[in-house]
Amino acid sequence: KPRSSILNYLIYDLLCQGNLNGATDTIASKKKAATSSLTQKVLVALVAKTGERPAERGRDKFAYDEQSDLLFVRKFVLDTIPKAYEKAPLTDEPLETRYSRMQGLAELMNHMIGEKDKEQTSGVRSTDHAQSRSQAQLRRLMYEKGFVDKLTLSIAEISLNYPGVKRAIKYILRVLRVLTATAKELSLSPLSTSLPSDPTAVDHSD
Repeated sequence: KPRSSILNYLIYDLLCQGNLNGATDTIASKKKAATSSLTQKVLVALVAKTGERPAERGRDKFAYDEQSDLLFVRKFVLDTIPKAYEKAPLTDEPLETRYSRMQGLAELMNHMIGEKDKEQTSGVRSTDHAQSRSQAQLRRLMYEKGFVDKLTLSIAEISLNYPGVKRAIKYILRVLRVLTATAKELSLSPLSTSLPSDPTAVDHSD
């Protein structure tokens, strides 16, 4: 319970408190944006592989590392994020709040799988072998947990005429593009026999 409470606090209260158009010039807005950015880094760090144990170069990049604690944390975090994301368009909150939450969570997903890093470095390779494997494993886990289906369905809930919502859609579509490409790679991987035939039906109890 404490883990759930803390993670929900990070996501709902600290990460998702911005707006669709970014920070304004007010001090309060800049503080919220800075807090959100730091929270995002904390959440990305929670699921990232650290460098204490070197990656085995002979293994498939999608094969999970033999670190049960890391896999547990990743599953815990990646079970909580889609719940918050699915809840966003269905709440009674104003559209600005709902869409900005979806945007913040989609941007977080981009950071977790390394897409935001690619954008910031203008195509320059910025990930080492271990980090690249870590991000590949996260993409696999997102795919297995049905993120593709959840993100696809969410787009139907968005009013395309709402001001500023195109930026949110851009982040959502970017994650979808990467995860659909991941699905294709996984289908050609030796691991394909161990993957669920229906990712949306995966048991999340573990």
